[in-house]
Amino acid sequence: VSTQSTGMKVARTIKEFLSLRDAIQGRVGLVPTMGYLHNGHLSLVKNAKSNSDYVVASIFVNPTQFAPHEDLSAYPRDFENDSKLLSSAGVNLLFHPEPEEIYPGGWSSSSSSEGTYVDVGGIKAAEWDSRPGHFRGVATVVSKLFNIVRPQSAYFGQKDALQCIVIKKMVRDLNFPVDVVTCPTLREENGLAMSSRNTYLTLEEKQKAGVIYRAISKAHELYRNGEGILSSHELKRCVRDILSTEPLIKIDYVSIAQNSNGAEIERDIDKAVVSTQSTGGEGTKKRVVFSMKVARTIKEFLSLRDAIQGRVGLVPTMGYLHNGHLSLVKNAKSNSDYVVASIFVNPTQFAPHEDLSAYPRDFENDSKLLSSAGVNLLFHPEPEEIYPGGWSSSSSSEGTYVDVGGIKAAEWDSRPGHFRGVATVVSKLFNIVRPQSAYFGQKDALQCIVIKKMVRDLNFPVDVVTCPTLREENGLAMSSRNTYLTLEEKQKAGVIYRAISKAHELYRNGEGILSSHELKRCVRDILSTEPLIKIDYVSIAQNSNGAEIERDIDARIGAVLSVAVLFNGQRRVTRLIDNILL
Repeated sequence: VSTQSTGMKVARTIKEFLSLRDAIQGRVGLVPTMGYLHNGHLSLVKNAKSNSDYVVASIFVNPTQFAPHEDLSAYPRDFENDSKLLSSAGVNLLFHPEPEEIYPGGWSSSSSSEGTYVDVGGIKAAEWDSRPGHFRGVATVVSKLFNIVRPQSAYFGQKDALQCIVIKKMVRDLNFPVDVVTCPTLREENGLAMSSRNTYLTLEEKQKAGVIYRAISKAHELYRNGEGILSSHELKRCVRDILSTEPLIKIDYVSIAQNSNGAEIERDIDKAVVSTQSTGGEGTKKRVVFSMKVARTIKEFLSLRDAIQGRVGLVPTMGYLHNGHLSLVKNAKSNSDYVVASIFVNPTQFAPHEDLSAYPRDFENDSKLLSSAGVNLLFHPEPEEIYPGGWSSSSSSEGTYVDVGGIKAAEWDSRPGHFRGVATVVSKLFNIVRPQSAYFGQKDALQCIVIKKMVRDLNFPVDVVTCPTLREENGLAMSSRNTYLTLEEKQKAGVIYRAISKAHELYRNGEGILSSHELKRCVRDILSTEPLIKIDYVSIAQNSNGAEIERDIDARIGAVLSVAVLFNGQRRVTRLIDNILL
């Protein structure tokens, strides 16, 4: 790390970068690059400097946006020259990590990767189809950079039009507090768009490649002249005809598409349709007092959040609160200057067969409990506020979702799609609330594992705190779903805790039983004594990723013993979960 007071500083690790970032005051502009810079990149820096107090640039050749057939090692690099150019252009801080720093668990361009990736849905574009997986890698690395750098604005070139569309949609869908600024394409004298890939061309080939700009310029001229040609087919044919005059060129695609989502326009272009992006201002600063405030929209919340000073702790809930939730608030208060709670029944974590409307709600009582517990600000949005474009628990959704890979757990298999919804809404809440810490209950053990992995993989600047499970007198884990049980059924459901406690006792006694099969059999035998219970699963798994331990437990590492049962009560069948740490 450079220590010169006036020169550009360089950080090669996240730790180094954060130590410098924490000292920065004012508005930060980010210019993400893959290096091998040209004047197009420097124009982004110029734009950032004119709108920011401090400019951060990154140089990172992102492996997850290269397809298996693309040669990552062949991508041109010249860090020495790049750093000189950025320093001369006025960049204050350069982040230049290795791939292992950004993807410590490894990486892959495949959808079955072990890591956490950001999938932007609802994009229908020729470039999207031409480069499968590429924009998943782009969205993921930009998400990571936003979480590490924490900029107020980020600058991208119009040349990569679909990249700009994807990133703007990701920012909207996941509520990143970042203004995405698209800057004009810079060109060579013959109109060829500046690109690091131009280095692959000879001077003569660069001249010939100028036909690309001549082709799209001619189509633009036809569109603008007089009434203009509005037929997308005619304009595309014009471009193809001109490109076809250059024998060295093979056309991949010619596209005329919507600015909003890259969807192809098959007929006439609608001149009345103008793509706009609203960028929120700083909002009205309001003096915050200790009585609890309630915000029901993101705009209302941000106007209050902007006035908060100090360390913020977040307690996300789905409402219908009990003492377990209030214990999370208590933990947050003891470690934060300001406590934010959320009540949001998240539709994307409910499977199609689960009745979202039947989930219990009592906002009036919940707000009283949170206010009495010392919460400063409550965020209580409607689903349409969090998912303005609609929602779905299916993987083919139009929205942007966070997929956490590498989780192998019984609860994961039992609830397909559930944790995709959890990771996505928690990601949104982190971006809206911007907490330093967030508090979750150990009862939802796999949820804690998933969120911690997402935070590590996507570099969220949030401490995830897991708090102990609170229990009824008979040991039944406190849960909003317990309201479905009668008093007598609650007593009978206490067998769940007795079963996992007995296994824990056998594990701890003397040398202890380390066989996962024996301990699971003990739990099943005790649960089977209650005829109202049907076992969904009994699991003994690793704490790190929920992967099942099939043989003996490593006593040095321990494990988590989890159960899920279906309790056949008078009112309905209720799914109950619990766990204990071994």
